Amino acid sequence: MDVAWHLIAIYISLVIPISGFLEQRRLKRMASKASKEQAYLILHGVYWIAALPVLLIDPSVYWVRHSLKLGWMGHTLLSAALIYLLIVNVVPLILLRYNRNLRKEAAKSYEKRLHTFPATERQRRLFVWVSITVGITEEILYRGFLYNYGVEHWGISSLASAVIVSLVFGLIHFSQGLAGILSSFVFGAVMAWLYFITGSLLLPVILHILYDLKIIGIQKILNNENDRSAYGPGVL
Repeated sequence: MDVAWHLIAIYISLVIPISGFLEQRRLKRMASKASKEQAYLILHGVYWIAALPVLLIDPSVYWVRHSLKLGWMGHTLLSAALIYLLIVNVVPLILLRYNRNLRKEAAKSYEKRLHTFPATERQRRLFVWVSITVGITEEILYRGFLYNYGVEHWGISSLASAVIVSLVFGLIHFSQGLAGILSSFVFGAVMAWLYFITGSLLLPVILHILYDLKIIGIQKILNNENDRSAYGPGVL
């Protein structure tokens, strides 16, 4: 059993981020509808290969097994981080509907990542399932499995394990640059905190799915009938 846990830990710390990086490079070279849809399907397999064994062998990772002791300062900082994440992800969605200049800037930003973002209705439907898969499996693997793995197999404290897992979660997003690493670290820390204070992965999973689905929301705003004359059809 220990060997299996070690292999899963290596897989989610190295194989998942490396495969994601290679897929992004492939998509940049082969920016076609078929290659993008294939990448979405591959992503499902990459994540569930690790998540399913964890759920079958040790489904209790869904619930908190070890308490995390934080002082008032720790809770205050993480509460502030949660509020920050809500503001920077919800407020822009509201402002985009009313600010034409902001929509133009968002369109330019999204054009740079069209090789990974969905561009057709079929791809958007597939991306919804990608968001669900990533939201469920990343929480199971990083907040659930990897955290408990650090405490139970390496004997480190709950706090140290939570910090290390958040760092790992940030680093696996290295293909998004420094900003992506830092934002993923903050997101991971907040999700870990919610895991502990709620006692399960339910809320982190829901918020993670919604966080990834914001791409679909932004695209719908940018592609509405009122803005097509400004950006042209098929920008996103």
